[in-house]
Amino acid sequence: MQKIYFLPLLFVWASTNPLAFAQEAPQFSSRPAVRWGPSKGDRGSQPQKLETSLKQLEKTYRVSFFYQSKLVAGKTTLPSANHKTVEEALDEVLSKTGLTYRKVREGFYAISPKKNKTSFKSGDAEAVPTEVPAAKTSPKGEVATSVGQQKDIPVTGRVLDAKGGPLPGVSISINGTTRGTMTEGDGSFRLSVPEGATLTFSYLGFQKTEVALNGRTTLDVQLTPDQTNLNEVVVLGYSTVEKKDLTGSIATIKAEDLQISGIQSFDQLLTGRATGVMVMQNSGAPGSGATINIRGAQTLTGDNEPLYVIDGVPILKVQQFGENSAASFTPRENPLLALNPNDIASIDILKDASAAGIYGARAANGVIIVTTKRGKFGQKPTLNFNYTHSFQRVANTYDMLNATEFASYLTQLNGPQKPGPGNTNWMDELLEENASIKEANISIRGGSDNAAYALSVSSADQDGLVKKSGLKRYSIRLTVDNKVNERLSFGATANYSHSKTFNAGIDRISNVISFRPDFPIYNENGDYYTGNTPGLNLINPVMQNTRKNEGIARNILANGFMEVKLVEGLKFRTSVNVGELASAQNNFMPKRLRMPLGQAQLFQNDFTSTSLTFDNTLNYLRTFKEIHSVNAVVGASWFNSIDEVTGREYLDFPDDEVLTNPGSANKAMPVSNTKVEGGLNSYFGRVDYGLRDRYLLTLTARYDGSSKFGPGNKWGFFPSVAVGWKVHNEPFMADFPVVNNLKLRASVGKTGNANFAGFLYETFFGAGFRYNGENGLAPLGVPNRNIQWETTKQVDVALEFGLFQDRIFGEIGFFSKKTNGLLTYAPIPGQLGFGQQIQNRADLQNLGYEVQIGGDIIRTPKVRWSSTFNYSRIKNEVTSLNGGYIFSGGGNGNIREGEPLGFIMGYVVEGIFQTADEITALNTQAQAGGGAFYQVEKTSPGDYKYKDISGPNGVPDGRITSDDRTIIGYIQPDYYGGWYNNINYKGFDFSFLFTYAAGNSKEWLTGETFHSGSSNVLRDQVYDAWTPENPDAEFPRVILDDPNDNRRTSTANVLKADYLKLKNVQLAYTFPEKMFSKAYITRAQVFVAASNIFSITNYPGLDAEAVTSERPVGNSTIDNGRDLEGYPFSRVISFGINIGF
Repeated sequence: MQKIYFLPLLFVWASTNPLAFAQEAPQFSSRPAVRWGPSKGDRGSQPQKLETSLKQLEKTYRVSFFYQSKLVAGKTTLPSANHKTVEEALDEVLSKTGLTYRKVREGFYAISPKKNKTSFKSGDAEAVPTEVPAAKTSPKGEVATSVGQQKDIPVTGRVLDAKGGPLPGVSISINGTTRGTMTEGDGSFRLSVPEGATLTFSYLGFQKTEVALNGRTTLDVQLTPDQTNLNEVVVLGYSTVEKKDLTGSIATIKAEDLQISGIQSFDQLLTGRATGVMVMQNSGAPGSGATINIRGAQTLTGDNEPLYVIDGVPILKVQQFGENSAASFTPRENPLLALNPNDIASIDILKDASAAGIYGARAANGVIIVTTKRGKFGQKPTLNFNYTHSFQRVANTYDMLNATEFASYLTQLNGPQKPGPGNTNWMDELLEENASIKEANISIRGGSDNAAYALSVSSADQDGLVKKSGLKRYSIRLTVDNKVNERLSFGATANYSHSKTFNAGIDRISNVISFRPDFPIYNENGDYYTGNTPGLNLINPVMQNTRKNEGIARNILANGFMEVKLVEGLKFRTSVNVGELASAQNNFMPKRLRMPLGQAQLFQNDFTSTSLTFDNTLNYLRTFKEIHSVNAVVGASWFNSIDEVTGREYLDFPDDEVLTNPGSANKAMPVSNTKVEGGLNSYFGRVDYGLRDRYLLTLTARYDGSSKFGPGNKWGFFPSVAVGWKVHNEPFMADFPVVNNLKLRASVGKTGNANFAGFLYETFFGAGFRYNGENGLAPLGVPNRNIQWETTKQVDVALEFGLFQDRIFGEIGFFSKKTNGLLTYAPIPGQLGFGQQIQNRADLQNLGYEVQIGGDIIRTPKVRWSSTFNYSRIKNEVTSLNGGYIFSGGGNGNIREGEPLGFIMGYVVEGIFQTADEITALNTQAQAGGGAFYQVEKTSPGDYKYKDISGPNGVPDGRITSDDRTIIGYIQPDYYGGWYNNINYKGFDFSFLFTYAAGNSKEWLTGETFHSGSSNVLRDQVYDAWTPENPDAEFPRVILDDPNDNRRTSTANVLKADYLKLKNVQLAYTFPEKMFSKAYITRAQVFVAASNIFSITNYPGLDAEAVTSERPVGNSTIDNGRDLEGYPFSRVISFGINIGF
């Protein structure tokens, strides 16, 4: 895995690549900076280069000048200070240079020779020439040639952005001359040029592009946005901030960088795309989501998932009820299926206390803000249609024994099992060879001067890899925005989705691969073959798949807002957000699967979750004298939720196929119901202050009151402070033009966590208890009146940089997160009726650093290869338990002071015993120390030899006991990341993504060798098992019922799960716009994509990346160390079209 480090070297190569700087840096400056003029120690007004003076003016007044380099070359000027406007400063600077200027539009000025100053008609301001030789200017803004010069030809065209929209004010120059023009408001231009000329197109925020005419007289030019646009707006809580002014740690992913083919739950799109964000796929089942940790785990008993906010509506993926409730962890439909991934405009991930602190009590695990696409004011109606057809195949399979090999294997075992009458490949019987996914999306967006709208409708039909499983999803989304006047605006969003999930009767692939291959599917009577499989209680997988398990979910997300501009810079906004998820699960188990009970069972689980959020904010945004900038928000939020789960069980149905509704059951069990109502009242504020566009200060605070805590503990205060220094805007950086961005930032703050069961300070009672023949209630636990917030103190320091106009860019950051008062179980006196109680006892720390580096490996007019590499390393440690403890899930979620959160205990395998003499010697040694055997009585050559590590007194005692168990693996990876690449050539667009992780281990259950004859085994467990002739075998001897317990948890089956995976690849081609212009098609694109292509790993399981928790929902962070071989993961190939009208 150390080879992963070669990736950043590509960016070093970029600095020496002869293609690296083939394009001249743009003349526009995006670095407004300091008060202009001589420094305090330089009052002698020494002459300086005119170009230097102009750059200083750009920084001071936050404007951009357009000029040809040769115009200012060799010219000097005397700097001055204390001008009120940029025009006054320009008048003085240019007074003795023979140059003049003209304002093109707000913030943009064109500089040209004074003697050629040309008069323009009103409305032609967009058509200012870059420099005008002896010539006249046409009404179109074209610069004509002088008499006697080379004969010119007229060229016309349009300049468009990446999405096909017109770009006004684009500067166009003729290479090798001082002539040029600018585009009109609709992006059109007209220019007379010499034959064989090459044109250069420049525009702030876009890459400079050169186009050779080669005889053409009409051009349509599409400009490419900068890789990192520092004027990009980032969505924070309740407001937005320009990226260049950020003081917090935020990762932004734009829609154009997401490969959504075959993806139904958008959390899977974040894999490998941002530092500090670990994304782990839960299952390959249709509609399944991912487990996400941002900068490590923060809680032991609660949920470690971040808060999701979709257009202002908060969503929790997991709802936990009372700790002592039977519904504490209730499976339900994935709520993120409510959003169609095609509707996403951007995803902002808030990672540190400064960025996420505005969400206070919900921000301990980070915040993921999803902004959806909306219509734009003044936008012509655009219709887009997308269709994708994908094919899925199982990504990896095991090599198991076939029926013939299994019969030989039974002979070798010499046990009670006899060969069966069949020959069945159960994987072929249960898995689809090419499961399809069909996705369609149609959207329309547009707007007038005062109204904007967007409507999208989508559908998805996914067949599961396991037969009889699948997903059907339909969604519709509508957004409207209205401007009543300059002061009043309002808008609304409504999203409705309906999904139906068909869950397979087989929920683990291990149930399929382990079934005997010599058993047939059906017996002679046509019934399902069951055979005689003592010991493991296995069920015919095809018969097991007849279990009907369906889920239906209805999800509504809606919000409305009104915004009033009170005075200049100050606006009031009020919004109401509503979320509702209703899901119903029906699980019918035929009586043939209920042996020996013989009664069919129907279990129905209904879950509803309703939330209402009412937000009121005041936003203030002003700049004073171009020195001070203030972006502030204060507000109050009221949140209420009601969650309810109802379970019903019915038994004994007339048949297994038709009469399976509740009314046909002969017996109904008591109904279970749990309902929890919760609330969160909040007051918050944030102030972003900037001084001279160099020094930044952010103050954030939130005061939360939660219903989850008892009197005296309901309210928590969560402040944070952050500072930033934009070094690149300092005067001394004017001599380093290679650096266009250099920013230092630091933050410290506190966030809270209440992502655990509520009302732990109250007593829960359960029914079903009887006393003296009477029904009664009994407490389910001992309440804790002193339950308090889990609090996390965070420190974050980072350096951001951009070189050569962001040709190379990156960020290096360090963080520390210390969480105190974590809820754990604590022992209490048995006289209270229970042995433990939930208390705030433990402390946890996450330390780490993050590195991201990116840029353009190749940047030429025809080819662009942009690349971004990210690396995150986290050290997690439980610093104190204070006498508390946690029940581990399946024995792997162990917690110990001084160790990372979640580790695997087991035995260390030293090798395989080769001779009986070796065993006898160790047994003799054990008997001398008071033991009977070194391992067990029947240990023989070919068995694993375990290491004697410790005894009752903490030192080796010459025998293998439970005291020899030690830490043999950690669940969380040491480091992880991704490498994303995008290559453009003419109309082709090629992208690919690698992801990687290293340092974590998994318990490979399939590799735990157990020979009973009742189940199938891996071919290598037989043919690469130890024999005297094969002493260097990978697996121990083949022996009936494993007398040495070779399958115990040990280093033989707890293995490193390091991997490097080619996660996504996509190739797209966009046809020239003119090809389909007569059909009113403005954009036509075809693409082919693939995901989960291959992995490089030594882990022998089906997928080193996958997570299969001991619990289906809830805190899967500390108990996901066992590879349960759940629903198989797929390799997907997609074909699609995108058409715009």
